[in-house]
Amino acid sequence: MIITRLLAPQTPQRVVDEVAAHVRAELSASAAEDDDPTTHADDVLVHIYPLAAGAVDTITGEVYESACILVRGILDRPPAAPYLKAGYDPTEGVPPELLAHAVDEDLREVTG
Repeated sequence: MIITRLLAPQTPQRVVDEVAAHVRAELSASAAEDDDPTTHADDVLVHIYPLAAGAVDTITGEVYESACILVRGILDRPPAAPYLKAGYDPTEGVPPELLAHAVDEDLREVTG
């Protein structure tokens, strides 16, 4: 699993460190059955790269038009969180009347 965050080049180091910690916790939780952000934290590799405008991402091939700080976390584990697994149905087990109510609420928000 890989998570990438882009920050402005002038981002204070304190904020870069906070983003890196969040990336580590998010990946760790994604691979833990109980969503615990500390379970696999030691296994997460976090890299921080200052990139110039026009730099090419070595993983995705994306070209960054502007200078940025790239924070990338990598964890070599499959996702364990149910909502990240293939075939996950967020409506499974939801009573039909509640599901219908939620759909009605969403439609009201969209249509006004």
